[in-house]
Amino acid sequence: MMRRLNRIALAFLLAAAGCGENGPTERPVEESGDAALQRAVEAVALGKIDAADDAVTRAAALMPDSAEVRLVAGQVAYFKKDYAGARAAFKAIAAETDLPAALRADALVAWAVTELAEDQFDSSRLLLCRALRLNRRNPAVWYHLGMLSRNTYRFDEAALEQ
Repeated sequence: MMRRLNRIALAFLLAAAGCGENGPTERPVEESGDAALQRAVEAVALGKIDAADDAVTRAAALMPDSAEVRLVAGQVAYFKKDYAGARAAFKAIAAETDLPAALRADALVAWAVTELAEDQFDSSRLLLCRALRLNRRNPAVWYHLGMLSRNTYRFDEAALEQ
């Protein structure tokens, strides 16, 4: 009798822990919007664009008004070579004046990089200058301005911008 109670108790504990006779079983885990966003950012950094797309879709469903999610969604669109979608996402974030200046500057830099991908050097330079006015400490702005000046043979401007 005692042995049977012990087996029932063990079965209950295994079920409560999500384990069966063959080991752990999959249980659906609720993911927060921040966790999905972090997963998307990590996937973009690793170059796993399909995983990033899935994660950003999940994050957008959980946090539909988040500008950070829209920024990462724009980055995913850029890496998928959907430049029109990326440009629209970055442009919308940059236009929202109630967002922090650093976030708007990041959107302007991303928009400028999208313009660079389509050889729009003048509009890219203007976007980078706008980003510079919002956040002078953003290293991406300085890097892309320097590279743009070097690649368009404007060495005198590259030296002055430093």
